[in-house]
Amino acid sequence: MNFMIFILAFVMAVDENTCTRVLHRPLVACTLFGMLLGNAPAAMAAGAVLEMSAIAFDIARPSNYILASLAAALLAVNGSDAATASIMAAGLFFAGLMLKSAVSLLSTVMLPGARKAAEKRDEKGLFAGVLVSVLLYGIVFGAAAMWMASFGEEAAQSVADLLETNGWILSAVHTAALLISAIGIAVLFRNLSGNRIPGAFMGGFTMAAVLCAIGLDSAAAILCGMVAFAIGAFDYHLRAVNNDKPAETKEIKKGGAQWW
Repeated sequence: MNFMIFILAFVMAVDENTCTRVLHRPLVACTLFGMLLGNAPAAMAAGAVLEMSAIAFDIARPSNYILASLAAALLAVNGSDAATASIMAAGLFFAGLMLKSAVSLLSTVMLPGARKAAEKRDEKGLFAGVLVSVLLYGIVFGAAAMWMASFGEEAAQSVADLLETNGWILSAVHTAALLISAIGIAVLFRNLSGNRIPGAFMGGFTMAAVLCAIGLDSAAAILCGMVAFAIGAFDYHLRAVNNDKPAETKEIKKGGAQWW
């Protein structure tokens, strides 16, 4: 099991720098870790709350969310509710950020070789340098995740004992989950680009809420996924159209052109 955690965390870390760049996000990562741990729904619920915390954290500086997502999934699978699991795991955003910075610092030793390869137009050498950096990044986070998974049950029990002994902590945790989620949702709406996208988002959310109210939770989940995909596709289309438009120019007094 721990080896599978290593493989999954490795893939997430590599994907963060090369492919979709979404597998390390809490909502996806918690769900995938939950599938390995045997309780995907509980882990996904924690991931949904943790994703809002990640969106809020992105205001300061984007981090790597693999370790926080694994911690949230471990706590949720072992009995913690979504709010408790997500808030207790949110502190590991800083661990992900520090590890990310440390690996980036280690990768700087390869910069002279990459510069020489670029000057010589050695594409193979340049690709090899990038590949080594990406693999190193994946191995570091895979190893950290595997080590963390070995303490999963003990950590979950310790958290449960702490909350049972100090009930006020549980109340504070739930309040913090609500506050951070509210901030994350506000940032999410702030970053929805395009005039039509917020309307589509709200329309999909309303339809999903109605389906949940009449007991069709599975249909609501599918609908939310389709709406999210549609929003992403439409946003990509708008950006592509804008990038294809020629830049506007304005003549200035000295005969030059000013780019706007």
